Amino acid sequence: MTKRPTLLIFTCLVMIGIIISIPLQILAQTEVTAINYNILLQQITVFNWLVMISCFMTMMFAINGHKLLPVSVIFLLLSIHINNYFVFKYAVNIDWYIPLIASCLSSILAFSFLLNKNIRYTANNQDKRWWLIPKRHQKTLPIWIVLDDSRCVLAHTFDLSKTGTFISTIDGLENKLQSELELGRDVKILIGDKDDIEFHCNASVVRKTQAKGNYPSGIGLHFHNIPIIEKFHLSRILNNPSLGL
Repeated sequence: MTKRPTLLIFTCLVMIGIIISIPLQILAQTEVTAINYNILLQQITVFNWLVMISCFMTMMFAINGHKLLPVSVIFLLLSIHINNYFVFKYAVNIDWYIPLIASCLSSILAFSFLLNKNIRYTANNQDKRWWLIPKRHQKTLPIWIVLDDSRCVLAHTFDLSKTGTFISTIDGLENKLQSELELGRDVKILIGDKDDIEFHCNASVVRKTQAKGNYPSGIGLHFHNIPIIEKFHLSRILNNPSLGL
């Protein structure tokens, strides 16, 4: 999926609406003329908090289409039913049928959500969430691969993103780089350019491919443990259209 399913975005908006609606309902029932936050917090029950926390968890899972999203939706549904049961049992300023309708409606929406083919596909195919892949910038920049304390190899980037790069070597060194960099190996890298903007961090080898289409044979590196200042340097490289052409 190249785009985030619309239902996930809609789910996030609904979760925000539920979180906001709970304190608003309490204010409407008490008919206050001014908001006293201390009193308001005292009137939010533990079951209200359970619903709001469940909504927040569901929203966070929905943003990325996480595989735990269906579990979170079920937990949210249970928390809504528990909350509505106590509202039905003990609330005095609300009609008895409102929590029943709310519980039935939430059940229908939850099961419709869980049965949606896009949601099931996303939960079962986490590697297909291509909307989470950062944009790749095709840039040719020199990159030093530090193999150990005394050896390094000069290569060049084919493309670059916030999370990694695809590299190919200079002529004559393809076999050396392919043999030295096994899948899973951790290395240090340094990317430089003619304006002396440098970016360095640790990286790991995540794929090795042969030439295909517009891509040359080369190696995919995933960045990790990037310091804040290095993220700034990387951002400058990515956002400068004159670099790496």
